[in-house]
Amino acid sequence: MGTCWSRTSQKRKRQTDNFSNEETTSMLQESSVSQQVVVENNGTTLEPILTELARPFKKETSAAIVSKILATTQINPIGPRLTENIKDDKEALEVFAKMLSHQGRKSTTTHYNRFWERWTTFAQRKQYPLLPSKEGSQEEFEAGYAHFAAVEYDIAGRGGRNGDSLPNKPNTYSDIFTGINHVVEKILLQPALHVQMVENLIRSYAAEFPSQDTKKAPPVEPKHLVRLVKVAKSLKQDWFTFVVEVALIMWMSASRWSDIDNLDVQESMKNNDNPDVWLLHMRKRKNSAGPTWTETPVLDNEFDARAAFQNICHRYGRKHSWNLLPKFKKTGATWTVVEDPHQKLTYDTFLKMFRAAMKIARLEKSCNFGQPGTVIRDDWTMHGFRSGFTSAMRGDGRVNSITIEALARHGGWSYESVATILGYNCVTAVQHVKLIRPAILRAFDQSPTLQPTQQTEQGSTPVRKSKRQRMNRRR
Repeated sequence: MGTCWSRTSQKRKRQTDNFSNEETTSMLQESSVSQQVVVENNGTTLEPILTELARPFKKETSAAIVSKILATTQINPIGPRLTENIKDDKEALEVFAKMLSHQGRKSTTTHYNRFWERWTTFAQRKQYPLLPSKEGSQEEFEAGYAHFAAVEYDIAGRGGRNGDSLPNKPNTYSDIFTGINHVVEKILLQPALHVQMVENLIRSYAAEFPSQDTKKAPPVEPKHLVRLVKVAKSLKQDWFTFVVEVALIMWMSASRWSDIDNLDVQESMKNNDNPDVWLLHMRKRKNSAGPTWTETPVLDNEFDARAAFQNICHRYGRKHSWNLLPKFKKTGATWTVVEDPHQKLTYDTFLKMFRAAMKIARLEKSCNFGQPGTVIRDDWTMHGFRSGFTSAMRGDGRVNSITIEALARHGGWSYESVATILGYNCVTAVQHVKLIRPAILRAFDQSPTLQPTQQTEQGSTPVRKSKRQRMNRRR
């Protein structure tokens, strides 16, 4: 039989669910019963690998999540023989622990683990096998997994767990099973789950609830930044000035929030004397195998990203901090900084601060729609900086518009992500028509098959001949 929930495992699951990642790590470091997890399939203790996953390197990986998954499921991904071979080899244990915790970005593992926990909770409650058995019939597992898929189908069709008025998109529903397979393949090192009934339910959901228009972040445009800087000068509130400085850094570097969260403060401070370029260093960035940077132009005005970076470092004492952005807490209708160089600002807090700043500045989105099949959100998001930078650099079609290659290099996109980059480009209908009208007129003006009207109605203006036609007439 495959792994099935017993009363002991149910108790362990309830206990584990009450622990945060940090508490899970602490739990695994102690010589407790919960650490002596025995795998039913092979009789091999998980203690060595779980202990190694609790080592300090887990701060930069998803090791805490992985350790919780292994302890809860009682599955040893590296097998009994290998575990026995390396149990006294600390270097080999560390290598395999790192391997398990580097099977996906921490954000990816965190995202997909939500779906895995849904399935484990459901299987525990219904006493269903968590995975197929290695021998014999798969019917018991497939029946339980299909039941789970049907329940998720109904929840998604009614707007999901957030209580939305509209059904979840087909991709939101299918992402549940993609996430479960990510855990099964990448962390548990088991074959992917392919159940025909579940695949049929995914197709059925897509047919019943066709995909709606994709929502895009409203672009933060240069005029918005101009307004924010102006309001910050007159308002003279610390938190508002801080928001504007972060906005300038994110816009000028076309950064994601994860990029800003991973800024290398000390490396970024090393090239402050170059009059033309500032290297904004990041410990890691999507599509980059290791440390990287963005070459940010130095501007001799109030929109300079390097000056904004230096102001934050000096004003909040972040020169030696691991993270650039200090923690803020809300106090009444404003925010105050927490004077602790070791604490950092969270995504949710800054998003609230940014939206409040945009409201105070009375700034609203000016682009109401992007490409066909997309709609622009009504609320501001962190991706608005990337969208705004892309639209400014590409959207208006001016002479100084930069190439896709330059944009990909600057914003840390993969060179294979042309469609993604173009999707960030947001222009209004007026901007689009303004861009293509001259090209259309030039095409007609130079067409040999179209001749200008020789006689016009009384009072009308004769059609002007092209330069080429006038020169031919002189000859």
